[in-house]
Amino acid sequence: MKLATSSSTRGAAQVCGRRWRAVGSIALAALVAACGGGGGSDVASGTDAACKAATVAPLRVDAYRPSIVQTKAASAAARPRMPAGAALRTVQLEALGAEEGGVADLPGVQTIGPARSLPQSASAQAMAALLTWQTLADGSQVAALRFQSAGAQGMRLGIVVEQLPAAAQLRFYPPDGAVLHSVTGGEILAAIARNQQAGDASTAARTYWSPDVGGDTVVLEIELPAGTDPAALRIAVPQLSHFRVAPQALAGAAAGAASSTAGSSGAAPLVPKAGTADFCEVDTACNADYANESNAVARMLFVDQGTSYLCTGTLLNDTASSGTPYFLSAQHCIASQTVASTLTTYWFYRAAACNGASLDARASSLKGGATLLATDGATDTALMRLNDAPPSGTVFAGWDAHTPVLGQAAALLHHPNGDWQKLSLGSLRQFSSCTLSADGSSFSCSGAASVSDNYLGVQWSSGATAPGSSGGALFTSQNGARYLVAHLTAGSASCSVSGGTDFFGRFDLAFAAGLKQWLAPASSACVSGAKAP
Repeated sequence: MKLATSSSTRGAAQVCGRRWRAVGSIALAALVAACGGGGGSDVASGTDAACKAATVAPLRVDAYRPSIVQTKAASAAARPRMPAGAALRTVQLEALGAEEGGVADLPGVQTIGPARSLPQSASAQAMAALLTWQTLADGSQVAALRFQSAGAQGMRLGIVVEQLPAAAQLRFYPPDGAVLHSVTGGEILAAIARNQQAGDASTAARTYWSPDVGGDTVVLEIELPAGTDPAALRIAVPQLSHFRVAPQALAGAAAGAASSTAGSSGAAPLVPKAGTADFCEVDTACNADYANESNAVARMLFVDQGTSYLCTGTLLNDTASSGTPYFLSAQHCIASQTVASTLTTYWFYRAAACNGASLDARASSLKGGATLLATDGATDTALMRLNDAPPSGTVFAGWDAHTPVLGQAAALLHHPNGDWQKLSLGSLRQFSSCTLSADGSSFSCSGAASVSDNYLGVQWSSGATAPGSSGGALFTSQNGARYLVAHLTAGSASCSVSGGTDFFGRFDLAFAAGLKQWLAPASSACVSGAKAP
């Protein structure tokens, strides 16, 4: 999002993804003690001194591309099981008015899917009355309900779970019957358990957000195994997220076209498709030097209280090159486990060729959400672990936990306005001390100050940033290799603001504060690829 702020040394700045949130419910874990790590045994007394020092010193870790990727097995439930010709009831909403679902009351928020209430299915009792169960030849029972939000270019159903058999199957598909997603009751219950274990006792924690299947209509089909009483199912669908535009929309605009002008509310254009980034943005495909880093960056779509947002995140390597899908973004994008559970990531979401109008053929998405490991309000950091393995061809980005050096060239890979991936080039210009306002609506920096300050100021020579760019990875180079050093939070840079500055939360400070517990555990700090200064 773009959020007006105050500064003692500069003009208005903006936040480039969505509204600010307070420090998340999951705090950074305690620092790893000495060389033994948290709760583990101490490093053997014979450990080499340099290796031992590396476990507590800042590290530089190279990128990693796994040769074999473990992928989630396809669901056996590959098609609808509702008997042909069975009548389906419909929960229907009229077209969303031009002023409905606006964001004027939340300064700077970019939303692609405002929340809409569904009074017809808002309680478990109401849902039970809408479902007509059919018994199949194998004894299983199936029921389905159609949801329509007129004019939507996609939607996600917010399913509140009171009781759900682990063996149940939930399927989501468009009216033509092509199944795009199937999930078990056990998977949903596991996601809810993660939310609750993180301390969220609200209804939001018990809400499963369905995947988007495109269009304004989705069928929710529920199958219960033989012998299961339908009374064992108690779910409600009190709201949905109505997409004004399709997240995967490609038609109607060539890559590189100028974006439309923001409305009077200050909201960014709600058009997350090819060609929506502003005129100065540059396709990643136009610079082959960053092809490796491009494969580590994904567009993010997530839901908070029924509203859908966009940001950018990056897959990170660890010192063991374990292939664990650690994923870094901004805390103001993902501030809680409940929101992390709704995460969909889009990979290789970029032009197939420089200034081309075709999407990369490898483009794919993961809908399994993430486990939030840590948030750090001082640097606006959120570290997650994706619940599903990333697709083949992705790269786990290298990172550098040393203090950044001003004057270095820097590159940002991001998804401005939700567009195909773009590349901005510039340099590290200043350290800044930045804080969040008390009401959470603005971001303020004191300008260039001390090397100990929590943010990096960057100015661009090519490209800029926009809503959707938040969380994007900033890379610098060392000895011919590139390393993540920060991620985007806020700034004034845009295609129309010459000399604007963007501010990035420093990775080295977040790493020292606790991220090293996951990315550089003591037991693996001396493997190949981990480098001391």
